[in-house]
Amino acid sequence: MKAVDQLIAPYVRDRGYDWEVTIDEVPADLWSLQGEIPPPFESHAEKRWVKENKVSPYGLQEKLPVGDLVAPGVTEKSAG
Repeated sequence: MKAVDQLIAPYVRDRGYDWEVTIDEVPADLWSLQGEIPPPFESHAEKRWVKENKVSPYGLQEKLPVGDLVAPGVTEKSAG
C-alpha cells in the first residue's frame, strides 16, 4: 500500500487532498469484462485471453485447466 500512496502522492497528498485506497479481490462471478465473466484461473480460456490480449466468449471445454490434473488427493501415482 505504501507504493500506491507514494505513486499518487504528487497528485493527491502534495496538493492537500484527502484520499482513500481500497484493494479488493472480488470473486470472478461477481464481475465481468465487456459482459463476459472471466474464465477460471489456469484454464484454456484464460490462456487464450492473455495470448490474444482481449475478452471473448468461451465454452465449457475451455473452462478446463491447462496441463495435468491438480486437485486435493490427486497424486502422480493415483492420477496415472
